[in-house]
Amino acid sequence: MNMTQDAYWTLDGETGAEMRVKGSRFIGYASSVDSPEEADEHLRVIRKKYHGATHHCFAYRIGTDGEIFRRSDDGEPSGTAGKPILEALAGRNLTDALCIVTRYFGGVKLGTGGLARAYGACAAQTLDAAKVVLKHIHVSFRMIFPYDATGTVMSLLSGAGSRIIETHYGEDTEILIRVPRALAEDLSFRLREATGGKVTLYPVTGGGH
Repeated sequence: MNMTQDAYWTLDGETGAEMRVKGSRFIGYASSVDSPEEADEHLRVIRKKYHGATHHCFAYRIGTDGEIFRRSDDGEPSGTAGKPILEALAGRNLTDALCIVTRYFGGVKLGTGGLARAYGACAAQTLDAAKVVLKHIHVSFRMIFPYDATGTVMSLLSGAGSRIIETHYGEDTEILIRVPRALAEDLSFRLREATGGKVTLYPVTGGGH
């Protein structure tokens, strides 16, 4: 799966998988998340559910480009758990996604290489069982135009996959919209062309994702 410039891949809901390696039980869990705080809440739930487990290792990637990320070995040797879990997420171009691998120690040490392979394999199995969706990145614009252009503007917006957030009518009409980023440039051109340049668009920061 490859991300496009205007969209990204993420998980649709939750999923799980389980495997055993030389007596150790590995339980994988994956979910879509929107923030580090949401990821922490999922982790608290898993720790409570499997309170007798030896380790709860995890990784997450958040943001349209996975720019926010974290990994944890939770007491396993450095780089043997969180890193392969994070690599499983990144290798599938998944973001806004969390993967936790819980381990019940089975009495046989796996060594650093064996641990990395086991955690990576469980994460991969968990993510491969998940339903994956492509989410389009949206941007927001504040539009101002004469009231007599309202009909033309509304007609164009209705066919552009846009969502009107708020509208204010007066001598001029002011609208706040969200539109898929892939369609924004074309919509801007068509609005100006259809109204003879009467529409002014102002990008609104923080309106993506």
